[in-house]
Amino acid sequence: MGINNSKNKILERVPKYVRKLFTKKEINKIKLINYKNKFVDLDNNIINISVEEVSAPIMLGIDKLNRPFIVFRLKFISKNNKDKEVMITNIYYQKYDNLEKPWIMSTNYLYEYLISEMIPKKEELYQIRKLIIDKKIENNKYFIILC
Repeated sequence: MGINNSKNKILERVPKYVRKLFTKKEINKIKLINYKNKFVDLDNNIINISVEEVSAPIMLGIDKLNRPFIVFRLKFISKNNKDKEVMITNIYYQKYDNLEKPWIMSTNYLYEYLISEMIPKKEELYQIRKLIIDKKIENNKYFIILC
């Protein structure tokens, strides 16, 4: 199976409101991440994806439970201390095997979330879209760069 065919199979499992975060051109540029069992914790959360395992700013994958996920590789720069920066991943995924349930955001980096809610609201989806377009956003504490 070719990469585009694989990507299309994964995208079929992604709800429309999540696919709408990306243009077709942007989707074509997204690389696939090879799934590793360590990505999923004992509670079946997709949380353990390190920065070193992510070779592009945005990657798409599917886990052993056939749940699609999107990984964002981010740099958080503190607004209070410009010398304090951290590279992290945030994973946006389908927690339950039901397309009607909302996707959630996770990270294994404490307190460093792209958005403030685990289940993104409309305005937070807008922030994710803005990050995809501009490659950077900011919140109260950080400048957040897609890298």
